[in-house]
Amino acid sequence: MIDAIEPHVSRQGWALVQLQLLTAARSGELVIMRPADVDRSGKIWTYTPTDHKNAFREQGRTIYIGPRAQRVLGPFLLRDAGAYSFSPAEAEAERLAALHAVRTTPLSRGNRPGTNRRPRPRKRPGAAYTPDTYARTPTFSTAPGPSSRG
Repeated sequence: MIDAIEPHVSRQGWALVQLQLLTAARSGELVIMRPADVDRSGKIWTYTPTDHKNAFREQGRTIYIGPRAQRVLGPFLLRDAGAYSFSPAEAEAERLAALHAVRTTPLSRGNRPGTNRRPRPRKRPGAAYTPDTYARTPTFSTAPGPSSRG
């Protein structure tokens, strides 16, 4: 049933959904994951979040990442060890590239990619998701709307 949303969310959003299902981790724990936080030395990887629900009680938290979750997470660990694994800025760039790929209007007509963007937008995608922004992850539709017919 949850598979029905896959075509409508970003690659990062879908990976986060799958990881939540496969690891039983909380969204707040997954959105702050960095490659440096994942111990990949064993057959089962472990992730120790820097912040979690019971951190104030000084309790440790270890999330175990099995083979299926490793296949989902692997591509997101191929970045700087200190960078967040899931980037809303990267998701937005992929969304814009996908929209450009299905564009039907010739480049000589209408707006060129990026020309109709604000030079200094009030909000930009952050370096990492928050649990709230992950819950509000926009849809990733590449279907042309009524105003993009050429």
